[in-house]
Amino acid sequence: MIFTEKNARWFAWAVLLITVPLLYARIRLHSDSLFLESFARDILAGPGSLRDWKFTPAPAYVPDVLLYLLAFKLFNGAEAHIFFVSACQVVLLAMCVVWAAKKIDPGLSSFARSLLIMLVALVTLVSGRSGMWLYFYSTNNHFAALLASLLLTGLCLDFVARPSARNALLIVLVAAIAKSSTAVFLISFLAPALCFMLVLIFVVRQNALVPAQWRKYLLAAVLLLLASVLVSKGIDHLLTFHDPLKGRVPYSIESAARSVYHVIAGGLEAFSPDNPTTMFYSLYALMGIVALLVVILRQLRADRHVLVIETPRDTDGESVQWRLTVTTVFWMVVWAINVAGAILSGGLVDNAGFRYFSFPLALTQILLVIFLARTVRFDRMLKAAVFALGAVLVLGTVSTLTRGSYYHDYYTSARRALIVRHENVKHDEGAVIACLDQLRDKGVPLQAGVADYWNARVVTVLSEHHFPVTAYLSNMRPYFWMSHIGQLIHPERYPGYYYNFVLLRQDEPGAEMGFTDGAIRPQLPAGGETYTCPQTGTHILFFKDDTLNVFIQKTQQLFLFEEGLGGALEMPASTLNGNVGTVVGQTRHADSQHADPGYMMFGPYIDLLPGKYRIAVDYDNKSPAGVSPGYFEIGVFSDPQDQQQMYSSPFKQGRGRIETQLQVGPAGLSRFETRVWYSGKGEISIDRVEVRELN
Repeated sequence: MIFTEKNARWFAWAVLLITVPLLYARIRLHSDSLFLESFARDILAGPGSLRDWKFTPAPAYVPDVLLYLLAFKLFNGAEAHIFFVSACQVVLLAMCVVWAAKKIDPGLSSFARSLLIMLVALVTLVSGRSGMWLYFYSTNNHFAALLASLLLTGLCLDFVARPSARNALLIVLVAAIAKSSTAVFLISFLAPALCFMLVLIFVVRQNALVPAQWRKYLLAAVLLLLASVLVSKGIDHLLTFHDPLKGRVPYSIESAARSVYHVIAGGLEAFSPDNPTTMFYSLYALMGIVALLVVILRQLRADRHVLVIETPRDTDGESVQWRLTVTTVFWMVVWAINVAGAILSGGLVDNAGFRYFSFPLALTQILLVIFLARTVRFDRMLKAAVFALGAVLVLGTVSTLTRGSYYHDYYTSARRALIVRHENVKHDEGAVIACLDQLRDKGVPLQAGVADYWNARVVTVLSEHHFPVTAYLSNMRPYFWMSHIGQLIHPERYPGYYYNFVLLRQDEPGAEMGFTDGAIRPQLPAGGETYTCPQTGTHILFFKDDTLNVFIQKTQQLFLFEEGLGGALEMPASTLNGNVGTVVGQTRHADSQHADPGYMMFGPYIDLLPGKYRIAVDYDNKSPAGVSPGYFEIGVFSDPQDQQQMYSSPFKQGRGRIETQLQVGPAGLSRFETRVWYSGKGEISIDRVEVRELN
């Protein structure tokens, strides 16, 4: 017969590969999806260092980052790189699903394995038609947690059956890499596996039919998973230089409640008829869970001992039923801990949070196929099922590609026209890029700029002139998230960063990150020419002189110091504020003929990390002998009801320096300030203020 087991496998793989091109048209270029593109350009083609980069709590070192760096070397263009990673993920997922299924049921037929490949193809088709968040083309979807959980399920089963040094090493390495790649691995496999194994050790301890040796193997598996946590810390130490959780909202009842909201909202979206493809797959997945529960209950009713753990025997001709039994119970544990962990941790922050449940969903399909393949009637239908599903998938793929709008998207997705458009504001990053390029071509000497997160990376990566744009928050501090600060720490390596323009959004409700004209312009130096980019909701504020560059460098120096990345903060007095006196060059000056009593200098309102600091001020006191022009003090004074003076000193005659040391406790110190009170008598100039970390 033509449709043999071998041909079925080839047919299944061919169908899977046919569905992969659908993902290309779903690629949207925005700051999130271009993160690894900017990383690869900086590390492989630029002066960058891994030490200067900050990743998310799910850095996806394996497989995403490794695959992206490989794609960067092989192909040109961000779209090609993203598609390559997504295509590799499809193949890896199919391989891991089949491998895990064979470990759960070594006797699984070839047709059943082919059906599993078809189910991966179905997921890929749904992703291509709906934009479902699973593969890399959409965003970082914690793919390492899915792959590693499938691999470790099989590795742990093999280790308990036949312990070996090779399996032990693989368990530690795979688990460690997965934990370093994504925190979701904790709730998708690590926590469920540890809980399940510890309970299983206690259960089998009460069963005299189970040899003590097996209990030792389970305990060894627990120790291996715990050892992987230590190894992952070593990996983090080597690869992660900036705390990805810094600044994240801590766990609270409110964050858990928001996660519950997103679960409900995500469920309503998944089953919404607005997207028939997603609704179909959601119904299919739900029915799969229900069907598997029905199968388990029916088997329990037929034989109450069907889920009793048997002695693991894998020698030829002996029972391997225990593998399916153990995995089935583990499946229920995974669902409970995975869902509860995602909610209680407050980790669900969007309506696409169902991607956190990809492992239990995949395990559902594997177990369902295994159980159904063991029934006589379904086993005879497997061949027809593989062929029928394959035919449906091919037809679905072809109809999708030949659909008018999709056909157009497929062949234009490499163009900037498909840069994502935010519906909540009248803004289009693609048009902003075109506007910048046109201004540069008309002779406006744009060099480097600052913008909000969503504008910054898109402009840097996709503009023809590759304008270096640094992401900023609305408080005019650099936004250090999924980005690097090499240009701040090593400006000599990045000579193109001369800041002379700012991208400002219009003052509209819902404007991205509050980076609007009304919020940002008052914080910037006076002056600048405004250019409006039509139909984008964005203004370009251009500075002909170096005033913006000096201002931005000051904010970056403050940022580095507050982050503990700069040992000293040296500020000319002219860069600080004052209520009386005048600015002369880089100094602040006050004399009795032109200044009333008041604070002639104050600032810079910085946050100090725990440690020891030296605070100094350089001055030139030209007052007559016996006349005190005022005093210098440090502390926290922003709250009129709770002012904390930590040091105060008068000025001596002539040119001099006042120095003191400050010990900041474990809690740190917020809005630290230095200030100079002018008495209204005499004459004094303040040259500069220095805050230096002494640790």
